[in-house]
Amino acid sequence: MSFVHFLQMSLGSTNEVENCLLIANSLRFLSDEAFGELNNRNTEIRRMMLSLIEKIRKGN
Repeated sequence: MSFVHFLQMSLGSTNEVENCLLIANSLRFLSDEAFGELNNRNTEIRRMMLSLIEKIRKGN
C-alpha cells in the first residue's frame, strides 16, 4: 500500500470523526463550543492531508 493510499484511507476516517461529532453534539454529549473546536481541528487535519496528497502526487 502506498503512502498516498494510506492518506486517502485516513481521509475517510476524518469523515467518520465528523459524523461522530455531529451525533455527539445532537445528543448533547458535546457542547456547541466543544463541537466547534473539535470540528475545526478535524477540518484542518483533513485540509492538511489533502494538501499533502496533492504535493506527493505532483512530485511523482
